[in-house]
Amino acid sequence: NVKNFLVFVSLSLDGVTGTTQSKIKKATDPSAYHYMFFMNFYSCLFLSFSFIASGELYKIGGFITQYPDAFLHLCFYALSSAFGQIFIFLAFKAYGAVRLALITATRKFFTLLVSFVVFGHHFNLPIAFGIGLVGIGIYLEKHSDEKKSVDKKSDKKN
Repeated sequence: NVKNFLVFVSLSLDGVTGTTQSKIKKATDPSAYHYMFFMNFYSCLFLSFSFIASGELYKIGGFITQYPDAFLHLCFYALSSAFGQIFIFLAFKAYGAVRLALITATRKFFTLLVSFVVFGHHFNLPIAFGIGLVGIGIYLEKHSDEKKSVDKKSDKKN
């Protein structure tokens, strides 16, 4: 199933993203807003080429022409996303990639749980596997963070 595969890839890449973000933070120490700007700039650049190559750009224009109210919904979505990103990048700047991964994994976990209650989604084996992956990820990130803290304390004593 493509949906399950994409969720798995998304969760798996959180770890890779965190490592890359830590390297960038150590090398350049950007502000949260600079980091957000360049992340969005390169995302827009990449997606623009993808939209043009796939022909989806013209379909979007036609859709918005046909349903002008959708443009307001897209603007509201973009504004909400920008505010959410501000908090994400401020958390990254203040606490680092490991804590940010812990925050985002916890958010994903609760999003799954709320979807069962609010939308009445059925619990099945792939969903249980996904929740288990998120739970394991949260545990491993927290355990890794605690181990690094203990290692730093023991290095200072020696």
